[in-house]
Amino acid sequence: MTFPRKTCLTIAEECTLFRVRNASRAVTQLYEAALAPAGLKATQLSILVATAARGGWTMSDLAATLGMDRTTLTRNCGPLRRRGLLRIGAGRDLRSVSVGITPKGHQVLHRAYPLWRKAQRGLVAGLGRRRWEALLEGLSALATLARA
Repeated sequence: MTFPRKTCLTIAEECTLFRVRNASRAVTQLYEAALAPAGLKATQLSILVATAARGGWTMSDLAATLGMDRTTLTRNCGPLRRRGLLRIGAGRDLRSVSVGITPKGHQVLHRAYPLWRKAQRGLVAGLGRRRWEALLEGLSALATLARA
């Protein structure tokens, strides 16, 4: 017994998850191509920016802020640590792990920023500022609703 083709088409056209993940993959590819000269992937930029913005985190707090599970964040931090962009060490107690950005990590952010800015400006210009602002607002609301 096969699953109805019409139902599959309805899901593909109407499913929020399907549309958000499709857009996410496309936007990720755009930013990764833009960031390649700096040697960063999109997720790595997010981790470095969040870490630099705060100055340091526990791994658990950083994971929660980025909306990632701790295991995935730890796996994504490994290459950044090996490249000397992040320092990862013991936290304030035995169960916590601290994450901080290194001077080399700041240097990479300086190289990545103009690349990110160009990609960002291109998307905002392509959508138009009002649609872009509405998109950000909608995505925030969607994330809040999904977490509730």
